[in-house]
Amino acid sequence: MGTKVIVSQLLLLMWYQLSQAATMVPASPCSDKFSYKFYPGSKQIIGYIQLSGLNADVTNTLEVKVYEGASRSGQKTYLNTYKSLDSTYNDIKNYGTAKFWLNFALQCPIPVLVSMSINGKLICSGTPRQAVRTMTHSIIPPKKTAAPTVGRIFSAPAQTTAKPIVTSSAPVEKQDICGTFSLLTDLSFNGTPSRVGQFPWAVPLFHHNATSGLKYFCGGTIVTDRHILTAAHCTINMRPQEILAIPGKHNISNTFAINGAVHANVQQIVSHEDYDSDSEHLVDQDADIAVLRLEQSLTFTNLIRPICLWRDQNSPSVNRNQKGLVSGWGLTENGYANTSSYYTSTIVSKQQCSDNMGVSIPNRARLFCGDGSGSVACEGDSGSAMAVKHDNRFYLRGLVSKAAWDPLIGKCDTTKYVMYTDVSKFIGWILQKIDNDDGDDGDDYNYDYDDE
Repeated sequence: MGTKVIVSQLLLLMWYQLSQAATMVPASPCSDKFSYKFYPGSKQIIGYIQLSGLNADVTNTLEVKVYEGASRSGQKTYLNTYKSLDSTYNDIKNYGTAKFWLNFALQCPIPVLVSMSINGKLICSGTPRQAVRTMTHSIIPPKKTAAPTVGRIFSAPAQTTAKPIVTSSAPVEKQDICGTFSLLTDLSFNGTPSRVGQFPWAVPLFHHNATSGLKYFCGGTIVTDRHILTAAHCTINMRPQEILAIPGKHNISNTFAINGAVHANVQQIVSHEDYDSDSEHLVDQDADIAVLRLEQSLTFTNLIRPICLWRDQNSPSVNRNQKGLVSGWGLTENGYANTSSYYTSTIVSKQQCSDNMGVSIPNRARLFCGDGSGSVACEGDSGSAMAVKHDNRFYLRGLVSKAAWDPLIGKCDTTKYVMYTDVSKFIGWILQKIDNDDGDDGDDYNYDYDDE
């Protein structure tokens, strides 16, 4: 009996030691530049990088190599700036310093730092390892691009014969442009007309990815010079500094702030408190809406304008058979699109939607469905607007939330409807988040709307 107890205790001790070893934090080969610490407000261990002696007039490229273990089973490490891009560049400019962090997807084991280099110069060296993960992150001064860029340095765009897009150099008065557009250049998308400046409120959103640079993930809609609406499910587990909005961008084959487009960093993400991504019930997911507050106000131009918001929840736009335009950069029959496309969608009843989608949609659900007559929003279109026209202005009717996926063909099912967040049900919440925006000047939403 005593022997069995001793053996059990030894096994328990071995298990404890193994579990401790699995989560053991490695030693830093250069504690003045790199350390392991807990991310603020969480129990997640991250790699914290502090650099000094940087020159703001040149591109600063950080290269980091880590060893993730022999198996690397499911482990991925991501390199990001610790602050926003603008704040990071300002730190380099004012103090010659910059902070980065390594996000470890798994916490067991914690990856080991192998080396760090800045602009090709080795600044930290640990024990050499095989099968390391290499990540780079570049901060480019504004004179080379319109704003700091991450992930990789893009070569200059090739010259084309297309006419340059000319935008007004003077700001456009807010009250004159809500829901209006000025077409500039005709383009074509798979035979369907798609024009630069046709949807100036539509914004592509990009994720700062340490391994692949900037990657498009969702659409957004400008509602003020400081706020963008998108779907709440787009921003799950994202931090503001991981999102870059590029208002005025039509072709996302590159992320340059050119031809009237601008880089806009996100300062705050406010998702609706009712949204529950873990629930299987549509009512718990109907509040699929989030407000992105930008670090700096936008200057409205022919390519960058807000859409109008309904102020009256009983506006005529909530009726069935109302038609709206949906634009986005999502998945098409030919793969992901570089330029935005659009289609017309007709609002249907909840009963029609239930029958078509094969799910029960309660009347209290704050969503609606649209029939695109063979055209549907798909992966990457989430957060994009359905815009309806009224008195020569476009108003925000809904945000793309869900579409049916056909696993047999690996594409969205064009015979099914698309579900939209019913923006008219959230007008009060939206205005509250905008009007109560701390640090705001209170003028963001002073648009001259026609009374409904």
